[in-house]
Amino acid sequence: KKLELETLNSGKALWTRPAGQVSAEEHAEFYKHLTHDWNEPGETVHFHAEGAHEWSALLYLPKKAPFDLFSRDPRRGLSLYIKRVFISDEVKELIPEHFRFVRGLVDSADLPLNVSRETVQHDRLLPVIKKRIAGKLTSHLKDVLEKDRSRYEAFWDEFGNCVKEGFHYEPASKDKLAELVLVHTTAGSGLATLAEVAARKQDGQTALWY
Repeated sequence: KKLELETLNSGKALWTRPAGQVSAEEHAEFYKHLTHDWNEPGETVHFHAEGAHEWSALLYLPKKAPFDLFSRDPRRGLSLYIKRVFISDEVKELIPEHFRFVRGLVDSADLPLNVSRETVQHDRLLPVIKKRIAGKLTSHLKDVLEKDRSRYEAFWDEFGNCVKEGFHYEPASKDKLAELVLVHTTAGSGLATLAEVAARKQDGQTALWY
């Protein structure tokens, strides 16, 4: 008898590969596997953090808001991996409340493999990751707003009310969040940024009424 070995899966974990080497088709397939959503992701944010701590994040923004987005206890949080070993899903400490619709995962090389679901929630690294993720999502959305207004407006129609909760939950980030806001105004039927509204102030006008 002759023994033959067949490799069933030789691919590296998607999030460990450079962002430029992952195709849109691969992201769509992985997103559907991760979320059980029939649609492709609306936005993808994939980055690797280095420095005092090393970790990777692969984040997806859905095209459509989930039905339970504003329910009392919605499904939220990111999956946590440590050195590509799955630890837990729905880790709420990894994502700000106003970005609770984001799906994806974080893979850290600095957390111990024997960490439990309970102890990981109190690890001091998680707030660092959470802050960096919030910054990345905010900068990505601002970039979409500046480069593809119609695409951003489609996102805002689905998740704008959720993003605005950040003014309550993350007051220290209010200036950056203000750059993402779209509003209806009396100047026309379309949506405007706060900067566009401010630019239309009349001489001597010191306040914006709402």
